[in-house]
Amino acid sequence: MARHHWHLLSLFLALSLLNCVTQPTTSAPKRPTDIIIADFEQGHFVGFSAQGIAFGSGPQFQAETASTPVSGFVGQGFASSHMRGVKSATGALHSEIFQIERPYINFLAGGLHDPTTLSIRLLVDNKVVKESSGNAGEGFQVEALTWFFWDVRAFLGRPARIEIIDDNIEANGYLLVDHLVMSARPPTRRDQAPALIDSAGQATLRLAEQFTHLQERPIFHLTPEAGWMGSPAAAVHHNGVSHLFFQHNPYAAMPGDTYWGHTFSVDGEHWERAPAALAPAYDDGESHCLSGSAVTRPDGKLHLFYSSVGPRPVQIWNAVSTDAAATTYEKTRGKLTFGSGPGGATPLVQERDPFVFRIKDVWFLIVGGKNPQGKGAVALYRSSDLQTWQFVGVPFTAAEGPIEAPLFFSLDGRWVLVYSDSQRVRYATGNFDVDSAAFQVQQSGTLDQGTQASGKKWFFQAPRMFVPSDGKPLLMGQLDLTSAGSAWRGVVSVPRSLSLLPDGTLLQWPVASLSSLRLEGLRIAEQHLKEAAMRLDSIAADAFDLSLGLALGDARRAGLKLRRSRNGGRATIVGFDGQKLLIDDQVVPLPKASTAISLRILVDRGAIEIFVNNGELVISRPLRARPDETGFELFSAGGEAVFSNLELHPMGSIWR
Repeated sequence: MARHHWHLLSLFLALSLLNCVTQPTTSAPKRPTDIIIADFEQGHFVGFSAQGIAFGSGPQFQAETASTPVSGFVGQGFASSHMRGVKSATGALHSEIFQIERPYINFLAGGLHDPTTLSIRLLVDNKVVKESSGNAGEGFQVEALTWFFWDVRAFLGRPARIEIIDDNIEANGYLLVDHLVMSARPPTRRDQAPALIDSAGQATLRLAEQFTHLQERPIFHLTPEAGWMGSPAAAVHHNGVSHLFFQHNPYAAMPGDTYWGHTFSVDGEHWERAPAALAPAYDDGESHCLSGSAVTRPDGKLHLFYSSVGPRPVQIWNAVSTDAAATTYEKTRGKLTFGSGPGGATPLVQERDPFVFRIKDVWFLIVGGKNPQGKGAVALYRSSDLQTWQFVGVPFTAAEGPIEAPLFFSLDGRWVLVYSDSQRVRYATGNFDVDSAAFQVQQSGTLDQGTQASGKKWFFQAPRMFVPSDGKPLLMGQLDLTSAGSAWRGVVSVPRSLSLLPDGTLLQWPVASLSSLRLEGLRIAEQHLKEAAMRLDSIAADAFDLSLGLALGDARRAGLKLRRSRNGGRATIVGFDGQKLLIDDQVVPLPKASTAISLRILVDRGAIEIFVNNGELVISRPLRARPDETGFELFSAGGEAVFSNLELHPMGSIWR
């Protein structure tokens, strides 16, 4: 009986095994493979014919790229109408006829967005049914290819062809195209940020190695290690550390694809460099991360807000720190929600440069732009979660537009609005009612009177503000300084502490911690000069902090010569005549005539910042001097002048 059961069990197992072998297994249907139309990986065009000269005789390969590398393509080659040395090259690529066999046509493209002269077209029955252009807005040069796709389900089974047209004759008018494929679905967004940030860091180091003019780099002003530094993008004091983010092109000392560069200070005196905080999200239509702000969330994370720019209207995006040191960030893909204005209208046109602040438990966000009438204005929103924003009102409208980089904060019992208008930075002070968004302006003025050497452009631009642990707001702006070696461009002003006079006039003064960088210097309690000049031969410096009082007496004019050459033939002259200051070729009227004045003058390699009468007037300008021009001279003309409480200190470096 036992043997009989054993035979039955063996027969059952054999039949089961046979059934497993013979029965087909059930699996998910396979996704149809992509069909390549063109991958541009050969030395000549395959499947396409070239017309004109713009695209050359074949694809461009990575080894042939210029100083700003092309990124985002697949493999080694791509089609490019960027003919180096030929500014007005035009031409086209025409594909062979193919049959549409998948629901989508996906491709990578870059270059200028100008559909009238630069286009990628799908033709069916010789009619254009789909059309795209590049991914860069006017005035920008984007060297990254991003995904595009066409939904072609309506044309399945029909013959078609593709044209890539470049009829643009401008130097930055070109197209980059790669990896044209027919696919079952649209392309998947690529998270390129880690690779882009790593590549940007390497490019910055390579560019820095080319910089040999070390003696001209500022030592107590923030500068990029290399590349272009635009306006400060955001500043914040977070978990005991001060962070400054800035617009940065890591590939060249000129505007280009814009990252957020990042520096930080633990002690408020010395700074350290960090990897880029943000890189453009090319596959999401973003080529530039412009100005914004940063706040510490209730959960302790650092939250960034910024203007996302691409070949589309400006959008407000955000990102959140992913590490305790706040050096890495992840962009939140869900868009911020902004409620509309009265009657459903958008409050401003091209809202940009969000500045976020908090009143008690409510978050507020202010943005610049222009109203429907074309005047510059700022709009105010409120939120409880930093994601959904409800429109409150338009607290301020200017005579001109648009307004950029607004700041709004309380100071000494009143409110201060700082904003950029046609590159000049202005301010307004007054009372603010948060419920009605009414801002009653009591006083207004220009933040900095300094211009470029040409006098046609303001030197101090688009500041950002943060509040350190002592609760006193600090302001830092861009000084548009260019290096002779063309390895870097842009300087950040020294941090300026802020206060208000009773009439609402905004005062600015160098942050107190700057004094910790002073080295041993020179002090003169009082010096009378009558129709004379006096050289200060006991000290020489190319970067220094100088303060003094100056009384004209019966002198017609008196002042200083800074960064003086040995023979006195070259110097930066700061003169005073009771009515105005003269800084080289710029004349700056004083707010109030007086025979006496106090000056605080900060000179670094390439820049000068002058604070007059405790900061009621500030003048920032470029300063050009040779490395060996390190002398000083006091002078008076037309009578006797008195120099008092003069302190002159060479400065040490802010970098650790």
